[in-house]
Amino acid sequence: MAYSKKIKKEITHFPKDYPKFKIIKTFRKPHSPRTRMFATNDPNGWFIDVFEIKTKSEEVADNEGWITEKDMKDWTTWYERLGWVEQKDENKI
Repeated sequence: MAYSKKIKKEITHFPKDYPKFKIIKTFRKPHSPRTRMFATNDPNGWFIDVFEIKTKSEEVADNEGWITEKDMKDWTTWYERLGWVEQKDENKI
């Protein structure tokens, strides 16, 4: 019987482990311990990373991948329909 070694997930924190990322939009949901965030380190701002962050610890729970700038409006509308509220102070998580 073969046993495979358990792969340990590397824990990262935002913004400490993402120093060159610029926050574009941040969303919070009432009574949720999570924050959804759009951020980029692309100098042209074309590719945008979508993060789900544990608000208190700033631990990155999920990096949902990249979207393009033209997809931003669709994602924003989708989040708002799910009850997420855009935070106007984008520098705060």
